Amino acid sequence: MMKDKDIAGVLSLMKPMVSQWFFTPLTHNARAVTESAMRVIFDECQINTGHWGFSGFAQAFNAAKSTARVGDLILVFGSFFLVSDCCINLKIGEIKHEH
Repeated sequence: MMKDKDIAGVLSLMKPMVSQWFFTPLTHNARAVTESAMRVIFDECQINTGHWGFSGFAQAFNAAKSTARVGDLILVFGSFFLVSDCCINLKIGEIKHEH
């Protein structure tokens, strides 16, 4: 997410619907919130199911897929920049596909 957005408000709205959170850094955008700032906001929102330390979208998405169980939904949200990373990675095949 961008640091000028109401991140805590969004997390509070999504918290009841999200069981695991996989933070993806947007290192190519100066407006993006840093992982360290996001960890503080997660603590303030009392969310302790965050997964951290990913180098980019593909790594975080693959970690989410390996954690997901049958019937789970993986939701990509936060900014259009992140969704764009998702679309690009899916298009060029950087995300491991399981058959």
